[in-house]
Amino acid sequence: MITAEQKEDLYNALKGTKSVSEYCRISVILAHDNGYSPDDCAEIFNIGKSTAYRYIAEYSNLQKT
Repeated sequence: MITAEQKEDLYNALKGTKSVSEYCRISVILAHDNGYSPDDCAEIFNIGKSTAYRYIAEYSNLQKT
């Protein structure tokens, strides 16, 4: 679960990035936090399932440290 402060940081990062891949990565993380499965995120953002799972796992691991 992402805190309100983390969500705000992610939304600000979305607004500030010019990188399509970074935008996609952040969008997947936010969509997953809003209840979408990694499989759904992969379909919505037209990326591989393993990529969606990796984006979510990497973000989760960052939050644990």
